[in-house]
Amino acid sequence: MSDIQLIVKSRRWSIKSHANQHILHNQSTSKLGWQRIVLIAKNEAAEKFLAYRGLIMARQNHHLQGVPLHYDDQKKASLVFYRHNPLQTLTIDWVPPAGIEIDAEPLFSIRIKPISAAKAWFFMLQTVARRDKANGDNASQIYRLTRARQKRSGRSHALRKLVQAYQPLLQHQLTSCEPFNYWRLHNEPITRDALLALYKPSDSQHIAVVPEAADKIDPDKWYHTRTDGVIYTKQFYPLLNAATVIADQKNADILYWDHDNINKQDERILPHFKPDWSPDLFSAQDYIGPAYAIKGHCLKSAFDAVQSTNDHYVRLIATIESLGRQPRVIHIPVILEHHTSQISIGDPQATIETKRQHAVTNWLEQQGDKVESFESAVENGVRKINFAITQSPKNTPLISIIVPTRNALDITRNCINSVLQKTEFSSYEIIIVDNQSDCPQTLDWFDNIQDESNVRVIRYDAPFNYSAINNFAVTHAHGELLCFLNNDTEVINENWLREMAQQAQRPGVGCVGAKLYYPDNTIQHAGVVLGLWGLAGHGHKNFTRHSPGYCQRLASVQNYSAVTAACLMMKKSIFDEVGGFNENELKVAFNDVDLCLKVLTAGYRNLWTPYAELYHYESKTRGKEDSPEKKARERGEITYMKKQWAALIKHDPAYNPNLTRLQEDFGVNLEPTFDLPR
Repeated sequence: MSDIQLIVKSRRWSIKSHANQHILHNQSTSKLGWQRIVLIAKNEAAEKFLAYRGLIMARQNHHLQGVPLHYDDQKKASLVFYRHNPLQTLTIDWVPPAGIEIDAEPLFSIRIKPISAAKAWFFMLQTVARRDKANGDNASQIYRLTRARQKRSGRSHALRKLVQAYQPLLQHQLTSCEPFNYWRLHNEPITRDALLALYKPSDSQHIAVVPEAADKIDPDKWYHTRTDGVIYTKQFYPLLNAATVIADQKNADILYWDHDNINKQDERILPHFKPDWSPDLFSAQDYIGPAYAIKGHCLKSAFDAVQSTNDHYVRLIATIESLGRQPRVIHIPVILEHHTSQISIGDPQATIETKRQHAVTNWLEQQGDKVESFESAVENGVRKINFAITQSPKNTPLISIIVPTRNALDITRNCINSVLQKTEFSSYEIIIVDNQSDCPQTLDWFDNIQDESNVRVIRYDAPFNYSAINNFAVTHAHGELLCFLNNDTEVINENWLREMAQQAQRPGVGCVGAKLYYPDNTIQHAGVVLGLWGLAGHGHKNFTRHSPGYCQRLASVQNYSAVTAACLMMKKSIFDEVGGFNENELKVAFNDVDLCLKVLTAGYRNLWTPYAELYHYESKTRGKEDSPEKKARERGEITYMKKQWAALIKHDPAYNPNLTRLQEDFGVNLEPTFDLPR
């Protein structure tokens, strides 16, 4: 698509244009309170962009997640939001409509202006009413609900509910427009006090700076390196000594902590709330940085290698490699240091990356991986590692792709054709599981598609039970690797199967998930996060397709506790080892999460890769949970999961407790709760 042009109609706003992005900077102090962005299509190409539902996302100040504008009519899009502090930067991201060619340059105008509270309520009510009407609901329902909520619970409650209906991604702005600033004032003292409670000034100091000679290392102490460009918090040593209490209880080898960044105005921004130890994320990027300490006995064994480099990343890998086993790593989710732009290793970037790749290769091959090559990922600082696919006695491993369906000819045919036409890796079979289809056209297609040499149709003649259907299909699978694939998916990139296979066949890896998009090219699945909404949700949901995500996690292979079985690959031997899907308690929902958690507790690590991409036309294959029977079944499945996996739901190791559980956007947690590792 041609570049999008944007004219700013509001005074004192400057603009910088990038590919599919415009960054607006406020040259004055903006008014606080309710604001409204209005975009107007100024030519036919812009109207076509709106008509075919291209996405327009607005990001405020340092926010990572964009919020989609609402389409008011054929020529206008708008967004209402509240500001407690000045709006300094507004970033507009454009996501072109999928599959639509717009030859000319779309031209829009934008106006950013303050509005009264009354107008804000009016615009939000109007938008929700318009959406309800388009969905076949009563357009006046939101007005009645809002009035009733005001009378029953007050204006503030009614406003929260209205904003939730209008745009749930803006709910936090009723509390704070800058969640990290709010967290620093209200939550950070809680995190520090919880950690400091473990520290007794009378205790001996457990922390020291790495010495110049190995014979000066105390095996029972912890060592860290003070780094130029790092500002340490005022209570750094008491906090770190307290952290070592937890680390010693866990018999840990390595301890690391969270950090944030300092901008040119000496403001604390961009917190890096890290996951617990994620070896595959660490291979892909230096997510820990210099924010770590090493136990003395481990440092001693790796001292020569550590002293031979000034790169904190290579030092840490050398320490891990020297152990000759899986490291015991503990993460303390407390910010202990602040990074500035002055952090530098001193070597040219190409030299740094070459040394890092060499260190990563040695470490991975020590644990049985076969590194084939490295590629530079889209994001700076992220690397893509290609692994050799291990040859089996039968030569290239066979992958069994299992696709359950009942009728739904159009979407199933689209799915199967996309696999057959777009998959470069050739060693696979497709098993279509027919769950009581009765559509003549579908049955005819089943007969015809089996003319393909690697496609089979098997019949499962029993009521729908997702777990039982897939367990049944696995008994008919010939492959060493299993790929569970929803029939409402569509392959995008031709190397998707190879990307998943090279990860799934690695030693120690259990379930492998893919990057799934909605039809509008926003994220549907990029890993399952436990604890969201009280049980589980999809991290980075609704982010744009090419967004780097939180701390570049959308661009990095990494470990998650669970991934969705809409596209999931694993070894058949591991599937059999953990007993497959739970077809008794989890007939419809959460069976994939349960499978992943069984694999995790069996000692394997699950991971997600951004390099296997598919569309997922979610919710086309199954109706709403609207009958009493369906609701009862859903409640039973939720109850089972909460009881069976309570500990992991309370603390997902792939998700920092300082991140919200009320959204899927990796936003900052505004709830005043905090738990240290136990």
